[in-house]
Amino acid sequence: MKRGKQGKAKSGSVIGGARPPYGYRRVSKDKKVWFEIDDEEANIVRLIFKSYLDREGNKEPLSQNGIAKMLTEMKILTRGDKLQHVAKKLPRYAWQPATVRRILTREAYTGTWFYGKTKMENGKQVSRDKSEWIPVKIPSIINHTDYELAQVRMKVNQERSKRNNKYQYLMGRRLKCMKCGYSYVGRTRRENNQYYYCKGKEQRPTHRCDMPQHR
Repeated sequence: MKRGKQGKAKSGSVIGGARPPYGYRRVSKDKKVWFEIDDEEANIVRLIFKSYLDREGNKEPLSQNGIAKMLTEMKILTRGDKLQHVAKKLPRYAWQPATVRRILTREAYTGTWFYGKTKMENGKQVSRDKSEWIPVKIPSIINHTDYELAQVRMKVNQERSKRNNKYQYLMGRRLKCMKCGYSYVGRTRRENNQYYYCKGKEQRPTHRCDMPQHR
């Protein structure tokens, strides 16, 4: 079965019940499966990349949080709003920065979907080396240049974040909120005002968690 699936992927077929990335729809005929562009969702993908990389006039590019807030205010439906089998905790139209990040890091939007990115090893699902992935051509939504620029901006932001974080929070991201399920992280307002707070407070526009901060 595994060899058969690999053969189908090499022949250009999307495998089995693979869920299409946001921006595509799954189509099947005569035992062959492929992805087609969903025009409505694809326009949102392009808007996300444009907002992250470039803004018109004197406006600065938006952050992942800013894009999530913008899409929520525009009342753009998420996959969780459209499909019952896709789990979603937030209210209708509410986008999360993590969802925006997944879209910005999806190489498939440049026209290549990969099969066999993970494998079972000692009873666990682990990542394969990229040289083992099987590429399957699909319609592209964005160009390679915009995708690479988005990755560069993300890497720069991460490095800046590490340089600015001069305090150590030993319990940061090791504690989970019992109310909303998000992690507790550390924050410093002033030299002597250091505390942990729930990341659920930042889930715009709902600010869904009201748990207190802890010194």
